[in-house]
Amino acid sequence: MFFVARFYDREGSAKLRKKHLAEHLAWLASQRALIPLAGSIRETAEATPLGGVWIISAENRESAKALIELDPFFIAGLRERYELWHYFPAANDML
Repeated sequence: MFFVARFYDREGSAKLRKKHLAEHLAWLASQRALIPLAGSIRETAEATPLGGVWIISAENRESAKALIELDPFFIAGLRERYELWHYFPAANDML
């Protein structure tokens, strides 16, 4: 099943994000089978990210949460919070 996760970064965390970005991106690349889509959310294209969104493929909600909590950004304390919902794609061939 699929889930969508919406992440909210801590206010004023741009330096923390920059410090852990390479590790976060490498980890996401290693999890491509479970996180086929991931990216940051910004007010404008040039702005500092405010958080992110992932599409997660997992057996259940607990597995999706466990995956989220392995992310280097989560471990470093960048994430203020996240929301996790069941996701039902209308076009499954995109994932």
